[in-house]
Amino acid sequence: MGEKTTKRPELKIRRASFEMHWFKSQISALEIQQKGNQIKTVFRGELISSRTVSTMYGLFDFRLFAETIIPFIENEFHPTLYDMTISAGIQEIVLYGESVMINNELYYKTLAVFNSTNAQHALLMTCGLFRQVCENGMSISAGTNEFQIRSKHSYKAIPKITELFYERLSLINSSYIRQIEYIKSLENKEMSAYTCFRSLTHDTNGNQLATMVEVCIRLSKYLLTSKTDKIKKEDYSENQLKSLKHPVKFLERDPDCEDLQLPLITIYNCYTELFKNRNSAIKEKENIRIAEVLAKHV
Repeated sequence: MGEKTTKRPELKIRRASFEMHWFKSQISALEIQQKGNQIKTVFRGELISSRTVSTMYGLFDFRLFAETIIPFIENEFHPTLYDMTISAGIQEIVLYGESVMINNELYYKTLAVFNSTNAQHALLMTCGLFRQVCENGMSISAGTNEFQIRSKHSYKAIPKITELFYERLSLINSSYIRQIEYIKSLENKEMSAYTCFRSLTHDTNGNQLATMVEVCIRLSKYLLTSKTDKIKKEDYSENQLKSLKHPVKFLERDPDCEDLQLPLITIYNCYTELFKNRNSAIKEKENIRIAEVLAKHV
């Protein structure tokens, strides 16, 4: 018989009602230990991640931080729902607060803390907007998030994180206002699909990025098929629709593929939809990427 493998325990809670006692009971099962240059992550009594780190590494105790700041946040932020992920070397909490209407759509203010104990991601604390209609997740506008904290796991930086978090909380409302203004600014504006795809798939030196070509293929599909944000096909010619059906040929300037103008809000919503199930660090990175592409047209 082959070796029997046992799945490591993990926790993935999505849009659960926020109740402090239940929240604490979940986070209390997490333990992060540092012994010499080894970082061990234990959940429900079982080792789920072990990583060798350098002498410069600073341990961020996700459990202690959550247990310390969440009661304070509960009074300031008034969360109604939450997500929690504890899986291998990843820990993440997303809190959902009050709702806001933007362009006749419902959004929720969010607050996220994302950490890794596998040395693969920086520590991230950020705020954003969650679009209810298709659960796109956080919408973070490039250069407008004054609250955001991003830190390497440095022994010099980590001890200051909690104090910095409390200091930055005073900036969270202005960050939400700027993000709301950004989403509003996308309405009734368009850009060339070719310009968008070219900007996404090429770096500043004109080199094509293979991974981003794959992203554009997926984006094209969402533009045509998204349940909530697909384009109105009747507004475009057959050759324009071919450009979205065959984005690689479109990028190669195939003569049968005609450029088309796309609403900025549609591009933005479809692009962020691609990453709706990813962690906060990836969502933040990709929201900034698409915001920079759209920036010249806002």
